[in-house]
Formats: sequence, C-alpha cells, structure tokens
Amino acid sequence: MEKVSKWLKSKSFLKLIMISVAVLAPIFYSLSFIKSVWNPYAGAKNLPIAVVNKDKAVKYNRKTLAVGNQTVAQLKKNHDLKWIFVSENVAKKGLKNREFYTVVTIPSDFSKNAATVMSKQPKQMHLKYKTNDSLNYLAETMSEVGIKQLNTMIRSAVTKAYATAMFSQLKTLGAE
Repeated sequence: MEKVSKWLKSKSFLKLIMISVAVLAPIFYSLSFIKSVWNPYAGAKNLPIAVVNKDKAVKYNRKTLAVGNQTVAQLKKNHDLKWIFVSENVAKKGLKNREFYTVVTIPSDFSKNAATVMSKQPKQMHLKYKTNDSLNYLAETMSEVGIKQLNTMIRSAVTKAYATAMFSQLKTLGAE
C-alpha cells in the first residue's frame, strides 16, 4: 500500500496523467465534433414549415387544373420536413411567435399561371416564402432545402398535368 501511495505522489505518475490527457483530449474532441456534423439535416423532420394554399383551380382543356391542391396532396405524403397546412392568419402569427421557421404561400394565380405554359407568353409560377430570420442559420438552410424540394415537386406535378393534357389532345385529334 505504501508503494502505491509513493508512486501516486511521484513525478512519473503526473507525467503519465499529463501524457494521457494530451493524447485522449483531441480524440474525445474529434469524436464529439464528428457526431455534431455527421448528419446536420437529421432534425429536419421536426422543422415546422407552414404551407398556405391560396391557389384557385382553373379550367384547362375541359379539365380542372388545381396545381396548389396537387402540391398540398404531395406534401402530405412527404415526411422529409414537418409540413403544417394552415391559413394565412395562422401562418403570420406562427412566424411571429417562432412556431414556424418558414411560411410557404402558394399564390391564388398559381394554377392560372400553370395553364399558360402552352401559350405564346407563358407566365412563371412563383411560390412566396418568408423565413424567420431570428432563428438559427441551420434551420434557415434546411428551410431553403425544403423550398427547393417543393419547387421540384411542383415542376413534376405541372409536367405530369401537361403531359396528360397533351396526350388527351392527341387522342382527340386522332379520333377526328
């Protein structure tokens, strides 16, 4: 027991502890850093993004074109982000009270603009979105990723709607 006590008080023991700390500290730091950046978007499923659908359906080639409703239906199936479908007033209050990171608004002329794609002067479809700048940068970046994903989904839905309309026109022309 006395030998152990002397060894613990000796300079060689202190050197061993100092070397151990010098070697292990960077390892623990590296492991904790790697864990923090391993998957920065892992929490995106909990990122609340409000969606306001103000779109009004239009008639296009004797069919109803409701791109806003199609978009909302697709978002309800998408679980990459926490999509919350609300009214405009709820979205404004939620953004102000930090309940939502971003509010995406599908404007009232969205389907109307989509119906102009085959015209001589097509109009672009624009989503309106507002991000809560007072929240952290990573959440803002993830919101932007969500917006890009949403734009891709809308393009896909519009392309599908046009392809269907074009094929139905070809069938009509072929029958004549």
